[in-house]
Amino acid sequence: MTFFTATEVIKLVKVEHQLSALKKAFQASIDAINFSERDINALLKALLCGNRADLPGRITEAFRISGASHILALSGLHLGIIYMIVGKTTSIIGSSPAAKFVRSAVNVAICTIYTLTTGASASLTRALLFIILREAGITLGRPVSLKDLLRKCLLIHLVVTPSVILDIGFQLSYAAMAGIAWIYPTIRKLWSDESGGPMKKIWDSASLAISCQFTTAPLAFHYFGTFPTHFLLTNLLTLPLTGFLIPIAILTIALNAAGLCPAILTEICEKAASCLIFIIETISQM
Repeated sequence: MTFFTATEVIKLVKVEHQLSALKKAFQASIDAINFSERDINALLKALLCGNRADLPGRITEAFRISGASHILALSGLHLGIIYMIVGKTTSIIGSSPAAKFVRSAVNVAICTIYTLTTGASASLTRALLFIILREAGITLGRPVSLKDLLRKCLLIHLVVTPSVILDIGFQLSYAAMAGIAWIYPTIRKLWSDESGGPMKKIWDSASLAISCQFTTAPLAFHYFGTFPTHFLLTNLLTLPLTGFLIPIAILTIALNAAGLCPAILTEICEKAASCLIFIIETISQM
């Protein structure tokens, strides 16, 4: 059993309050954006903060029916996109050993803050462990394969919090990664054309979606009794759009908070979010 001193407890409480205040400030900055439809503000809060309180029931239900609930549930997808954004931004520092160390430290710090601020769900924690181990490998010049990363993260996660094994999000997150690590490479190779054209990219995306469904569908059916029949179409259309929307939304929020956001950027963000809702609702009605 672990015991904390009174001072340590006070420090933990202060950190928790600071993270809570940061989350509230972030959500307030999203609400402050003057979109023509308030559903857009609600969607961005759900997408970036995990807060679905203001999201209309019809939209939430459409995400569920279409098999896109994972887009609203903060997961490795969201942290992965943020990690990519931070990585691209910090790349301007350079690639010297010292620069790589600074870049890794910044990448891990920002991803950790985001994970803690948004509640550190099991799937986000898994993604954060992946990032920490990957960055450690890069810094030490010892890159780790995806399969090894998955094994090490699973071990660390279970050693630190054994009870998390009963968490549905934990099970689905690791199951999805298992599909990507072991099944995706095989399915991807079924397309022999390596020219990198549009059809190859579509096949890669489809292979990724199918691989994840292989390992997560049994769990999802066991817990929820449903199977998203249009999962392939949903993922092919929504994942690229989500990958575009999240960085655009973050940039819009930051610039709007600073009073520097051009109207065209706000419009692009709103159009992308509206398009995502339209696609999800259309697929849910098929």
